[in-house]
Amino acid sequence: MSASLSEMIDRVSSMSEGKKRAFAEQAFEATRKQKWIPNPGPQAEAYMTEALITLYGGQAGGGKTHFELGWGVNEARSGIIFRREGTQTDGLEKEGKKIIGDDAKWNGVDNEWTWPDGKSLKLAGMPQPDDWIKHAGRERDYYGFDEAGEFLEIQVASLMAWLRTDPDVKTKVLLASNPPRTSDGLWLM
Repeated sequence: MSASLSEMIDRVSSMSEGKKRAFAEQAFEATRKQKWIPNPGPQAEAYMTEALITLYGGQAGGGKTHFELGWGVNEARSGIIFRREGTQTDGLEKEGKKIIGDDAKWNGVDNEWTWPDGKSLKLAGMPQPDDWIKHAGRERDYYGFDEAGEFLEIQVASLMAWLRTDPDVKTKVLLASNPPRTSDGLWLM
């Protein structure tokens, strides 16, 4: 059974100074190749969950978009993050470029980062109910839905059926959202 973040913090707090230093060195070594580190608290707990599907909500500025980008950058081999409207991906692109830097090549025509090892992370819109079909059939190990409450249930459920990769690669669906603004998103509740 895994410990919660608060339990881990309590354990570290009770360590001797020497053990704390050793623990800090281990933590640094374990994360030094990561481009993005989650904030302590709910974001870190959501990042570490073994759940296939994660709903991560909160107020504006609560770290939802960074969480989606960070997971895609650190963990995914072939990921895509959706906004309902493709024109709404400009904020994702801007923040993604801050996180990724020069580690991956940005293709503005396809809205996709590609790393030298073949890893990719794409941004896309899905405004029409059947637009999910444009993305079906492609092998991906990660789907992020930014403002998931703006998507139709059929769009999300249909794409989730296509989530797949090699058996040894972890898959993830992140539903990052504020409460739905219209009745279309009530399925999320």
